[in-house]
Amino acid sequence: MPRLLGPVLLALFVAAPSVAEPEERWEPFRQKDGIRVSRLVDPAGPPVSRAETEIEAGLFEVLAVLRDAPRRVEWLSRCVESRNLTEPEGGVALSYTRTRGVWPVADRDSVVRSRVRIAPEGDAAVVELESVESPLAPEVEGVVRLPHLRAAYRLREVAPGRVRVDYRNSVDLGGRVPGFVQRFVREDMPFETVRGLRAQVERTRSEYAAQAQSLREGASGASAPPPLAR
Repeated sequence: MPRLLGPVLLALFVAAPSVAEPEERWEPFRQKDGIRVSRLVDPAGPPVSRAETEIEAGLFEVLAVLRDAPRRVEWLSRCVESRNLTEPEGGVALSYTRTRGVWPVADRDSVVRSRVRIAPEGDAAVVELESVESPLAPEVEGVVRLPHLRAAYRLREVAPGRVRVDYRNSVDLGGRVPGFVQRFVREDMPFETVRGLRAQVERTRSEYAAQAQSLREGASGASAPPPLAR
């Protein structure tokens, strides 16, 4: 998979409303437990998955959980290690993540640059994730470094204390990977990630009160994120 994404995939994450992907391009294949999972219908482009749900919490409570790298092992699908490599600065940070492989595939890891953008109104946000190279986390023997990862959590308050989560990702696992493992990564892992995030927010919301308040206070004057596809 090329590192430079084509216009269609790039539009999924950072596009203006005029070029956002229309809803009919998404093909739903799972609806369970209040979560809808679909795939992008675009044979010419790389595989892109999408998982959507709603969480009974405030926007900044969800953001606080997403920004807590060390505790991602508690909810992120198959995550066995997660740590900060740099402190957040201007909404941007580097972190390291290792994911347990699905037999017979080895573990995968990545250095991820995250960027948080919050709407000035405080009712929407985007957390963009992209794999990068960094000397802060050298490659580990026996673990495959992901050649490419790009993802985004698009959040919008749909009612007081209720947030819609629209998670999209595109990943190249690298190496020789059986088809059933690729399907698991593209279909099951997005579902498990969103379900895990929802459960984590609901059970830890009181633990993140200070972080959520800090994010709320810092949101003033932030750049607006692209709107969610309807």
